[in-house]
Amino acid sequence: MVFNNSALEHIQDLDSALLEVARVLKPGGQFAFNVLNHRYFEWWPLDETSRQAYREWQPFYHALSIEEWSQCLSKAGLQLTGHQGYFGYEVSRRFAELDYHFSGYYIRKLPFRNVKMYLRWSFLSSWILKRQLEALAWKTEPDAGAGYFIQAVKC
Repeated sequence: MVFNNSALEHIQDLDSALLEVARVLKPGGQFAFNVLNHRYFEWWPLDETSRQAYREWQPFYHALSIEEWSQCLSKAGLQLTGHQGYFGYEVSRRFAELDYHFSGYYIRKLPFRNVKMYLRWSFLSSWILKRQLEALAWKTEPDAGAGYFIQAVKC
């Protein structure tokens, strides 16, 4: 089994990466991965300048649909066997805001007030943030969120 956590969308040469996954799997071997999709940036909660700055700091090359992922996997000798959506609209927007404000890019430029609060009141602020995030619905219909958890098998 090969598992990849939120990295494939950041790898420029996706075909080579998928071929390497297929190379190390035995026939019938499982490949499971999660990726963000086009909705993550379509639902971006901040202004366009922040979205562009974030994408420059953390390149994002593959905002693919399930059909496109299936085609890419197939070219590498892998068959998509299932997928689940995650990060509904509200979760995606909250996560994007946190991801941006806690990113190395942003912290170097201007620490966000929540970062300062988090550092000063780490237990209390982490407890509050945890409660806020727990209240959100993370799982979505298979093609309704800003991310996919995809399972594939080597043919």
